[in-house]
Amino acid sequence: MATHAFHQLAGDISRDEHHLALITDEDDDDFIGSWVEGAGFINVRFPKGTTRELATDEVERFNGRVVQAGAGAWRIQIPGGDDRG
Repeated sequence: MATHAFHQLAGDISRDEHHLALITDEDDDDFIGSWVEGAGFINVRFPKGTTRELATDEVERFNGRVVQAGAGAWRIQIPGGDDRG
């Protein structure tokens, strides 16, 4: 879950409240990935100080949920979450 987010071309794409982010890499200061829902920017930098692991209730809420992204629908699969399909 993240709030602050920065993209090389778009600049500050932060959100006021915590939202689900897909993390694919990291460096010393930032996690790198994309918002699960939104404009589709990749290689977004999420500062480690404002990004956190999902709480148990958030894993239950998001795992198995379907989100619309681009031209398709995608099922969120959280490693270690229960398998809802």
